[in-house]
Amino acid sequence: MSVAFFSYADPELEAYGIRLLNRVSRLLRESIEPPELAFAPVGPGFDYAACPDLFAGRRGYGPLDVVLDTNLLIDYFQHGRALWEGESLVGDLGEYGEELEALQLVVAVWVIRELRFHVLPRVLVDAKRKLSQERFAERANALDNFAAALRLVGSEADEEPLSSHARALKGNAGFRGVLGRVPTEDRPLVADAVELDAHVFLTRDRGVLACRQALRRSGC
Repeated sequence: MSVAFFSYADPELEAYGIRLLNRVSRLLRESIEPPELAFAPVGPGFDYAACPDLFAGRRGYGPLDVVLDTNLLIDYFQHGRALWEGESLVGDLGEYGEELEALQLVVAVWVIRELRFHVLPRVLVDAKRKLSQERFAERANALDNFAAALRLVGSEADEEPLSSHARALKGNAGFRGVLGRVPTEDRPLVADAVELDAHVFLTRDRGVLACRQALRRSGC
């Protein structure tokens, strides 16, 4: 399993993941009834056939491939340390804080399961456009370095042919119709995620989320 490591010169950094996982596990146990499982899930990767709702009928075993939307990349760039430190992020941030805590849950899963994050070139370009003008050059360079660290070795550089699943979707008229319902500015990002054959396009964009059921029926 590969791990992206961010050094903050903090001697307690290596314990952040364990503390975060314990906190999130406790909150989940307090909020929902734990499911009854006939057997313990395999790990740290995923048995795709055992999770049809997440992997849309795929077979095999491996990581959960996640493409980050622009806003999620910026959220992690700006609030990553608070996410790892397990801080409560609601407070004065309201609904946005709740969305950050949802991202914190994903980060907690990353501690014990194999997640592979992809930062698409279009997303990185878009993220730079949304940075404030204050110290723009410095922050844009920091974002480049951050995205490079977040990408796992080989996940972006390997020029693998499209899977049969991705090829079928690209030529599927039904999928093209669904893609046409995605907001224009997000359509290329969703299409890139499909071409990558990612399992998840992680976003908080309401226009994309409104199409999630239709996209799921298309197998993405």
